[in-house]
Amino acid sequence: MSARRSKREAGSPQSGAGSRDLEGPIAVKWIACMLGLSVVACGSDSASGPSPTASVAKTITFAMLPPGPFNRDLESGFTITPMSGNWTAQSYGNPGPAITFRGSAYLAAPTSAEVEITRGGLTFTFSAADLYSSVTRIPWEFTGYRGSVALFTVSGEEGNTFGHFVTTPNPRSTDAIDRLVIKLTQPTNTTCPTCGDNPMGLDNIVVN
Repeated sequence: MSARRSKREAGSPQSGAGSRDLEGPIAVKWIACMLGLSVVACGSDSASGPSPTASVAKTITFAMLPPGPFNRDLESGFTITPMSGNWTAQSYGNPGPAITFRGSAYLAAPTSAEVEITRGGLTFTFSAADLYSSVTRIPWEFTGYRGSVALFTVSGEEGNTFGHFVTTPNPRSTDAIDRLVIKLTQPTNTTCPTCGDNPMGLDNIVVN
């Protein structure tokens, strides 16, 4: 009896419901679990489904818009809606089409126009947009909302691009928002008396 007792006290496996059988495949799985070599062996739930994938950035390109007045665009779950200004879709862009609005007469007061981007109530981030003007500089403003609260308002001014688009990054690109307002302003045209309807445009809005 003393020999049997000493073997049990030393931790020898016992038969029955409460014992662990370390023979065969079960032993291999148990050892792999102890060594951290297999999450499946340890019964982790992560093996029951696919691993989550990283979110992929989307670019709103206005690619399907026909030329003419711009009322709304739906792309990749996002809705782009004009808020102010007479926006139109035109074939020129980066590449085309893009949306633009026209400025006022030579030496007239500045003119602004805005568009709103939403995702059906879901949150998203905003990284950058391509901006354009024919003969003026490009004052811009980005405002991101979460509910009724403005999380950020950032602004700046791009130089005269002489008819080309320039990519303008958002300094608050990691902020999760559910509504974005992009505002562009036509400054007073003091350089071109014959350019009374200077076009200013927007293309390639990068969201995630």
